[in-house]
Amino acid sequence: MVRFTLELLTGLAVAAIVTAAVMVTMFYLGPWADPPGMDKLWWLLSTAAVLLASWRWWARRRAP
Repeated sequence: MVRFTLELLTGLAVAAIVTAAVMVTMFYLGPWADPPGMDKLWWLLSTAAVLLASWRWWARRRAP
């Protein structure tokens, strides 16, 4: 369970970093103070992180 938690936190941290990098890039290249679609990007990446961590944890538990 500790490994699952670490993988989940790592995935969420990566999702936050990627979202922040996209926001900074869009702010630098365009006139957006709050670039459109960032909430959707965050939800997409964080959901992918949760699903990946859950899938890996489930696969490890089912392996003989």
